[in-house]
Amino acid sequence: MAEVYGYWLFFIGVLIGFIGLLLFWSSTLVADRIPLRRGAMTLAAVALPMVLLAVIYRIPVRKGTRRIGVLGVILSVIGAVLMYVYYEELWVLYELDFEIVSIYGIGLLLITVAGLIMPVITPPVKRKVEDEEKPETVEDVTVTRSNALFELYEDKAGEWRWRLVHRNGQIIADCGEGYESKSGAKRAVGNVKNRVEVADTLEISDGAFGVYKDKAGEWRWRLIAPNGKIIADSGEGYSSKGNAKRAVSKIISIEDSEFEKYEDKAGEWRWRLIAPNGKIIADSGEGYISESNLEDAMERVKKYMKKADTLDVSKGAFDVYKDKAGKWRWRLIAPNGKIIADSGEGYSSKQKAVQGLSSVRRNAPNAEVKEKP
Repeated sequence: MAEVYGYWLFFIGVLIGFIGLLLFWSSTLVADRIPLRRGAMTLAAVALPMVLLAVIYRIPVRKGTRRIGVLGVILSVIGAVLMYVYYEELWVLYELDFEIVSIYGIGLLLITVAGLIMPVITPPVKRKVEDEEKPETVEDVTVTRSNALFELYEDKAGEWRWRLVHRNGQIIADCGEGYESKSGAKRAVGNVKNRVEVADTLEISDGAFGVYKDKAGEWRWRLIAPNGKIIADSGEGYSSKGNAKRAVSKIISIEDSEFEKYEDKAGEWRWRLIAPNGKIIADSGEGYISESNLEDAMERVKKYMKKADTLDVSKGAFDVYKDKAGKWRWRLIAPNGKIIADSGEGYSSKQKAVQGLSSVRRNAPNAEVKEKP
């Protein structure tokens, strides 16, 4: 509702200002210009505070802040009316100059305080609702009708899967993996519904360190390549997010660390990064079938780890990336690092992938779940 008020305040303010301009232009066509110009100046003085108040109504501020802005507009309008009433034909008045200008000026000052200072010194508003001071709860959220449906089905291998189908028939998301039971697939859908609205969208152009909390409550990091593949992880958990981020900083800053190659008990090749004090600070997280494949993986890690950003994925994250075929895709990663949804198809451009992702954000939270016959 506040945004609607802001729209109409802006419209009325601009309209008043436009009428003032027409009056001023009309004054050039008549002999007695003073009355028209007097009216034009007054309308301009009224239009300015109304447009400023409209801006305050369009930004997320508290009700008390808007009340200050309204008070400022009232004083400004009173000052403008007094100018029209008391300033005579020559627009000269000496007795009440200070009082009238002060009333108008105080009004503009209050609007400035409401628009520039109050949003900085007051707690931020969580979201734009009709009552900004009311605590945000699940019941406060307006339910938006979904244009999609979660379809549960059993694949040829006997595993249960889900896919999010738009009403136009397009599959806009799928699970990417199968589940042993229908209930497991339903729980996965619930997890996706909970994550899509709060998850950040990451753009990993130079790789990224993703910091997240695992199931055991420990903080970890992983190094994600631009193609979305996880190419390194912390190997151990940390007691806090800050410790995990400091571990990432050490990895980036340590120049004397070295990669150690080794073959595990299963015959797969792995690497680990060892600090000068002998502590293992990173490892491959997966095995490779040959030493040459391992060396290629190590080169990729060395390439990206020095320029990768550190991203907080503790609420989950949409990862937008380019696959090996040159197609753009997205995937939804839970805080524990598990991929819980993906685009299911490639897009020709990053913009189209983001548009597909946005469609999932809009439709997944309130989409019905039905089993495919």
